[in-house]
Amino acid sequence: MQLNQNVGTADRILRFVLAASLIGLAMIGIPGTPFAWATVAVAVLFVLTAITGFCPLYAVLRVSTHAAHR
Repeated sequence: MQLNQNVGTADRILRFVLAASLIGLAMIGIPGTPFAWATVAVAVLFVLTAITGFCPLYAVLRVSTHAAHR
């Protein structure tokens, strides 16, 4: 399986902003709680998909916000 980029620039920026917001939300709450860990896990997924430009869920759904794949 080839990992073609399917996440566009605006989508990547939004994922970074959401990840930062989720990290902030996790820091405001009680550290070490399941909610905080889950929030950080989702933030890490957003950062990884933003860095790589590939979203596995988009691939399964055959969705792309990348300009070259529309």
